[in-house]
Amino acid sequence: VNTMQPESLQFIIDELTQQEGLVVQAAKHRYGCRVVQHLLRACPPPQVSRIAESLLEAASSLACHSWGAFVLQRMLESGTEEQKYQLVRCIERNATSIGSSVVGARIIGAALTHAAPKDRVWIARAVAHDPQILLSLAKTKEGHRSALLV
Repeated sequence: VNTMQPESLQFIIDELTQQEGLVVQAAKHRYGCRVVQHLLRACPPPQVSRIAESLLEAASSLACHSWGAFVLQRMLESGTEEQKYQLVRCIERNATSIGSSVVGARIIGAALTHAAPKDRVWIARAVAHDPQILLSLAKTKEGHRSALLV
């Protein structure tokens, strides 16, 4: 998969998007998450738009999942501005549950690193609004860096 051209990866995209829920299932799988990450990184945004839509619909649960969080990080790194915006809004709305998760701390850190500057402010405000989130972040290895960024 790593050596294939984006147009050669279309069959994987078609299989994942053929049945509802397969994209999220793959994102939550130990090896499937790597395939989804590669698709997001290697393929042009229009080619993976249906994958991105499925991921954004399940973003709040993926953000707290050990493998799904890696996929969302990749989306924050290489997604379109609109996808990043939607993901940041989801993180902002669900800051309490995401911030209190050890895995979610990684997503907050990625959002504070890769989102647009004005979106970083929204994430920081959502986290700083609840002292318990900030405390939870500060206690974890991944979240400690995020807490410093806030």
